[in-house]
Amino acid sequence: MENCQKSIVLGSCFTLWFWLAVWTQANVQHPAPSFVAQDPNQTAEPAGLVDEDFGSISPNSSSNPQAGPNQTLPEQDRPVRGRLGTISESIFGNAYAKPSPWHPLLATTFFSEGWDEPYVASPAGSGGAARGGWINGFDGVFFRAWFLDFAYLDDFHHNGAAWAADYRIYVPFNRRFELRIDVPFLVTNRGGPSNQYQTSFGDFTVSPRFLISETQDFSQVFALNVRTPTGQAVNAGGVTSLTPQYQFWANPAGPWILRGGTGLTIPTLDQATVRNTYFANLGIGQFFARDDAKYVRDLYWYLVANVSTTVDHKLPASTFVSLSPGVRFALTRDHMWHFLAAIETPVTGPHSFRYAPVFLLLKDY
Repeated sequence: MENCQKSIVLGSCFTLWFWLAVWTQANVQHPAPSFVAQDPNQTAEPAGLVDEDFGSISPNSSSNPQAGPNQTLPEQDRPVRGRLGTISESIFGNAYAKPSPWHPLLATTFFSEGWDEPYVASPAGSGGAARGGWINGFDGVFFRAWFLDFAYLDDFHHNGAAWAADYRIYVPFNRRFELRIDVPFLVTNRGGPSNQYQTSFGDFTVSPRFLISETQDFSQVFALNVRTPTGQAVNAGGVTSLTPQYQFWANPAGPWILRGGTGLTIPTLDQATVRNTYFANLGIGQFFARDDAKYVRDLYWYLVANVSTTVDHKLPASTFVSLSPGVRFALTRDHMWHFLAAIETPVTGPHSFRYAPVFLLLKDY
């Protein structure tokens, strides 16, 4: 089993190397001029407190839901940029301009298309559903946003309450590649020899993300979370792990949204408290465009289910299931500021907390 674990770790490292090679190769095969064209016209998972196997806050926003796919630029009118120009435009350009240069990207053109195109916000689905993210739901789409979240965990490990605060930012480099950076700047819970409240920085995590394909009603992403041991063991931190995962987003009909995915969390060190874990995520919700509302616009309701189970040789084996009902709405008429709230409740398995309300403020940039 130990050799199997090492093989899984090496396989995950190879996966990271492979996808980075894909990105590099795509740029080498399709070079662009070096000039930059003018712009022609998006459970709290406190790393080190709530195990990332048991859920993942991903409540990002997407494009303005009114930016439909019919308002796109013809291919011959799309400006050509160099590699640095593409990155700069992706981060600082107007990703929400109309008409939009957005067009579908297919899995069959993964190596050849999208790498030299700046990030643009994705349109709403054909049923009118916007691509905004949800607390504890997998993304399944690309974003250009940052957020602050706060979580309270009741009866954390049957030893009082715990609190966590996190800053997360999504930085797109082009339409196929972006980085997600998680900075858990506050983790507080009771522990240690004196069983007093201990406060520390959590485990810093960086995640390269690749857009496999995207159409108006469906998108899929491959991501690899790389967790680093910047936190303290007393706050459930100090963990090094790799988490490859597949994510999807779909607008099957009307305002209905399905999103989810699956993956593995693989510790890179043999730590007694860290397990090899398989997990899956599925969320369902509705989107209501409310541009005429005075206070609550772009309203979502949703329900997210998270399932994880240990897959190593350590005993005891365990399976955890939780449900997270939540809401999301825009705070401003330009759809750039959003508020989200959810409460995660364990259903079965080892309960490391009784319930966990999460509140989040999000800004598209």
